[in-house]
Amino acid sequence: YKIPFARKYRTNHPNTLLLDNTLATMGAGVPSAIVAAMLNPGHRAMAVCGDGGFQMTGQELMTAVEQKLNLVVLILDNGGWGMIEAKQTAKGFPNYGVNFLNPDFVKLAEACGAKGTRVETLDDLVPALEAAFEGGGVHVVAVPVDDSKYKRLLGELRSPKAKPPSA
Repeated sequence: YKIPFARKYRTNHPNTLLLDNTLATMGAGVPSAIVAAMLNPGHRAMAVCGDGGFQMTGQELMTAVEQKLNLVVLILDNGGWGMIEAKQTAKGFPNYGVNFLNPDFVKLAEACGAKGTRVETLDDLVPALEAAFEGGGVHVVAVPVDDSKYKRLLGELRSPKAKPPSA
């Protein structure tokens, strides 16, 4: 998800989008958003996390709840390490260790004292995010994603024999 966000997400003000660099830092979303929410209590703060990255530091939801922050955590749930899978494929390696099981993110949020929502359709995403921001406190919004087209494109772009993607 990081590359499309870096390329397509538009901000209204400088320094309002934090991205970890070089694609090697996983799990930085929730801690970074916690600090952003603490430093800017009058602004909306949202972490956008892959499911794997969230599982690395998701326990920090407890910190956000304890600090009484207003924070929305959007989890893009594809059940695997999508970027790593694309890199393995691009190098001609078989996929190994890239798929995993996820917890019920709504129940996990609730166990930490946060609110949780699972979105099943793209049409429900914006209303769920708006409700999370309006509701205040810490809110997790989990959304299933099918990143097969993205992984295929990434693999084509990274492959040494890559041909430009057709329109």
